[in-house]
Amino acid sequence: MITAHRLAMSAENIIGNMLELFLFEELKANGWSAAWGSAISHVDFCSEEGKLLQVKNRDNSENSSSKTVRDDNNILFWYRSKSKSEETNWPELYRIIGDDNPAVSRLTEEKFREFIVKITREIKKKK
Repeated sequence: MITAHRLAMSAENIIGNMLELFLFEELKANGWSAAWGSAISHVDFCSEEGKLLQVKNRDNSENSSSKTVRDDNNILFWYRSKSKSEETNWPELYRIIGDDNPAVSRLTEEKFREFIVKITREIKKKK
């Protein structure tokens, strides 16, 4: 059970990293920049207008420190999927980045899955 849990958590972390990379690829030409590492503490992306955004893969994957930091700051939060259903949360991201943002048409669950397949194939080729 412990090993299975660790593998599941590793997979969740990998998907979360791929999600951030996917968003970076789609948003970089549309007014958003990545804020990874310690560029802006507790923030994954920032917009030209100064919006700050934390991104999580699932609604149950954030830790208490990332949630607490939003209480004292103007940091928006978006998660991709719901843990108790098959539903995704892409429409909320559209609202955050602006429904008129050209990237909206490319920010879908289908496009994200295509991105994962593409990245996985590229990694396999390099081996």
